[in-house]
Amino acid sequence: LRLNGHGLRKFKVYGMSLDMYVAACYSSHELRHPDDVFGAWQNQNSNKNQNKNHHDNHPTQEGDDDKMILSLEFHFLQSVPQPRMRLAWSYQMDWHVDHDKNHNDDEDAKRRFQQDKQEFLNLLGGLDKHQRQSVQLHWKKPKIRTHTAASLDGATKIPEALLDCETIVLEQGQVKGRIRGAHFQRAFLSMWFGKKPVTEQLKTGLLMGSSSLGTVSSSLAR
Repeated sequence: LRLNGHGLRKFKVYGMSLDMYVAACYSSHELRHPDDVFGAWQNQNSNKNQNKNHHDNHPTQEGDDDKMILSLEFHFLQSVPQPRMRLAWSYQMDWHVDHDKNHNDDEDAKRRFQQDKQEFLNLLGGLDKHQRQSVQLHWKKPKIRTHTAASLDGATKIPEALLDCETIVLEQGQVKGRIRGAHFQRAFLSMWFGKKPVTEQLKTGLLMGSSSLGTVSSSLAR
């Protein structure tokens, strides 16, 4: 994976600005615009005309390997106990998930997101200063979604690509668990690259390569 971008997350604590973590985005493909990120789930034909100008400068990866990987890694600059870690992630997911991106316009989709969210939170532990947490997303490219597979009860059809998607949570390089399906991946990525990201500065940093390396390096050295 290549380093796609990184940025610093700050928190206000008793009126003081506190460096909390450095986030880094690693990807199997170059991502310089939110459309590049969410394009992994979009039907390229249906978006061909409206994204024509953008894709002239940001070509799709047709012809590349079918498997795409994106990893968000968080290097913590403060110790965070488990209850605080889960509370912080829960807050972020409640306030910053872009449900328009996740197509959560029906009750079933919203219920599925809440189940996935709780499964994700249950995987999280506490971390000491300078320890790392990683969330790896593995998914299939849009062209694979033309294939379908029956669900377990045989009542519905589910795009095969969604079944092949999984999100892997790691702490200090150790796998804590996996969440299946692309729906949670869309929700998770929308926190960082959607319409209401955790911070606009962090969103920009994760998409801008090594431009902010100086600021991040000084924070890591503390």
